[in-house]
Amino acid sequence: MDSNSARKKGSCGEKKLLDILEKQGFKKIKTWEEFFEKEKCIVKFSKIFSVKNVRKNLSIKLSTKKQNKKLDLIIKSGKNIFLCEAKHLNTSGGGQDKQIAELIEIISLKEKNKNISYIAFLDGSYSNILLGGAAGGEKLKIQRREIVNHLVHNLNNFWVNTAGFVSLFSDLD
Repeated sequence: MDSNSARKKGSCGEKKLLDILEKQGFKKIKTWEEFFEKEKCIVKFSKIFSVKNVRKNLSIKLSTKKQNKKLDLIIKSGKNIFLCEAKHLNTSGGGQDKQIAELIEIISLKEKNKNISYIAFLDGSYSNILLGGAAGGEKLKIQRREIVNHLVHNLNNFWVNTAGFVSLFSDLD
């Protein structure tokens, strides 16, 4: 029940992001030809847009600790390409810490091509706790410090909630 619930929340997050982007003029596509033709498009990772194919077609490393970690979305806006991982968390705890660590790893990734960015999207009430200034335990402080550290050293990468995501893609117009 638990893992299924998390899976449903994950796809809800993806759907939310797809809806936001479609309202901003991004087109859902299904092929690499469409991806390279369109100015503004979005695609979910899939068999066609597998990690191996993404690495090859975009000439990127996309190297996470978990080999062939499939992210959620690829977003193209002009020459800029964003690889996005989305999570929805309402509470903190062991399983959630693992998901936060996964998002932190995403924003730690670097590419030689400055047009490639990674986005860690965190939604849910835990996003407000993590991004807010409220005092917290040691683990929360460490997570915040790691997020800031990776963003400072990877200026092309982003850690956003819903408002930040909307703002990021509004600013690209």
